[in-house]
Amino acid sequence: QKAPTMATIKTPANLTASERAALANAAAQIGIPSDWLFGLIKTESGWVPNVKNPNGSARGLIQWVDKTAKALGYASSLDLVTKHPTRESQLLGPVVAYLKKWGPIGSPEELAAVNFYPANRRKLDAPLPAEAQRVNPGIVTVRDYFKKYMAKNIPGYVAASPAVALAVVGVAGFF
Repeated sequence: QKAPTMATIKTPANLTASERAALANAAAQIGIPSDWLFGLIKTESGWVPNVKNPNGSARGLIQWVDKTAKALGYASSLDLVTKHPTRESQLLGPVVAYLKKWGPIGSPEELAAVNFYPANRRKLDAPLPAEAQRVNPGIVTVRDYFKKYMAKNIPGYVAASPAVALAVVGVAGFF
């Protein structure tokens, strides 16, 4: 059976109780809020565990490429998703293994960087190399990727800014 691609999938409406528990467990092991991990996976795979990027080797919930899968001990990204065919299995296995090694992860933008372009995890506004920009049209920095794709998939996420922080402090002072 051919793996679905991002062009052919629809994001699931909800997760089962056991999948929500696995999400919470994985997020706790990584040290991040569940909402951040939910948003990353919704962005990367639409929560389809065997989805494949038609333009490369990326597969699975967080779109592991062959090189990353090999670094995690698998023969390829196909081997990884074959050995972890469910959402729960990927969450509690390779998702935790991969993201935990980058901890601590201090923001959803940094989580996006760790997954999308780890070399820039602490340089969110630094230009990506020309090749990365070429294969991701319109994405110049990791923050561009986060704003364009991931931010909208984190339930309740509002980008913090100095103006928002002052407004919140000012409003809180009235109560």
